[in-house]
Amino acid sequence: MIGGHYPWPQSVDGMYEDREIPPPRLGDPAIYERHPDFLKQSINRERFFWSYDTPEKYQTNLRAYFRMISGIDRAMARVLAALKEAGLAENTIVVYSADNGYYLGDRGFQGKWSHFEESLRVPLIVYDPRLPKGQRGRVVDQMALNVDLGATFLDWAGTPKPARYEGRSLVPIVQGQPPADWRTHFFCEHLDLAPTLTWEGIRGQRYVYARYFDQQPAYEFLHDLQTDPDELRNLATDAAHADTLRKMRALCDTEMNARGGPLLPMDQRGARKAGGGKKGGSKKKK
Repeated sequence: MIGGHYPWPQSVDGMYEDREIPPPRLGDPAIYERHPDFLKQSINRERFFWSYDTPEKYQTNLRAYFRMISGIDRAMARVLAALKEAGLAENTIVVYSADNGYYLGDRGFQGKWSHFEESLRVPLIVYDPRLPKGQRGRVVDQMALNVDLGATFLDWAGTPKPARYEGRSLVPIVQGQPPADWRTHFFCEHLDLAPTLTWEGIRGQRYVYARYFDQQPAYEFLHDLQTDPDELRNLATDAAHADTLRKMRALCDTEMNARGGPLLPMDQRGARKAGGGKKGGSKKKK
């Protein structure tokens, strides 16, 4: 079955039709209007009109979205039942994740690709049946990245991690023993959909820094998650935060240069598809 842009299995047909979906929490048009023009004219806004620009479309597509999620829930239930039937349930670690976050009308957007938390954060659930019951059901604060999954699977398998792997094993965190030197920030970027949504930045424990470097000049964001968890205020031009901006900008430069250096200018990116547009290689999206 297809509902707007969200497919669901036949087993969940009709679910949520009797529910009124609350409007997006960050759906105030004033939030959208405060974006710079290049974000207001981006594919995030274009796709908003596919699904969410009227109350009727919003209700139809969000119900479809939740049906899709319920379909995934049921598929996972079948996987777990099959493991139990095969006698493997107590010796199988289950990891559930996804490749990106998603705007559902928040900020006047649909899709992902930009630096706000709705786009940047992804789900991650790890179930290890060998853990004692007291260790289960925990929500932890450590930053986990998609590049950590490979190192984690190798650790569970008792295989050394190759030196070229950027990620770190999540096994100590799953076991309730996070390393004291665990990361306090990570580098992130999006290098597609040029020129409007090419950006790189740092997501720290308190501050988020992003620069959309194809804008002339580069357009910077600085958010304080402690005082503004919804990232509604851009502090990049606030003189009171100039020192923080310099530090986050320098940290971004360091992390970017460690991954091959800056992206070539737009008019020189013809080689990207063949070999990467950065000197020394390409970066990973977290």
